[in-house]
Amino acid sequence: MAFRRLLFTALSTPLLLLGVQYLGEGTALATTHTLTIPLVTIQVGQRTFGPFSIGNNTQAVLSIDRTVAGGLNSLPATDTLDVLIQSSPDNGVTWTNEVETTFAGGPQSNHHGVINTDILTVNGLDVGRNSCRVIATVAGADPIAVAGNVVVS
Repeated sequence: MAFRRLLFTALSTPLLLLGVQYLGEGTALATTHTLTIPLVTIQVGQRTFGPFSIGNNTQAVLSIDRTVAGGLNSLPATDTLDVLIQSSPDNGVTWTNEVETTFAGGPQSNHHGVINTDILTVNGLDVGRNSCRVIATVAGADPIAVAGNVVVS
């Protein structure tokens, strides 16, 4: 399966706020699962978060707080955090890359101002995928402190 395009989107679907997502007529409702990423400093190199169960969910949203002490906003642009979301149909025996992007250190901004939270979304996870994990890779001179969560729905 090819890498899916990353989407920077905000969730506004009322059903998602209730913790369920309608998958279509004749299918079951999927419940929302949240994996909290506690404040942790990732040394230069790679760290895996998960795996965790995603049930019949079809969307994963990763949020990373850039403002924590030692986080992305406090570091130079040469320090980067590469994030890869993978899913598995067989409880982690095999993994499929779903979406990947790299977040640079230093204050980043858009038309709303300084970005305090990086968001990475993958839509269209195949029903039947039962596990998800996040692989974070730090490159540059400094470790990066991260905190956030992954929500699958």
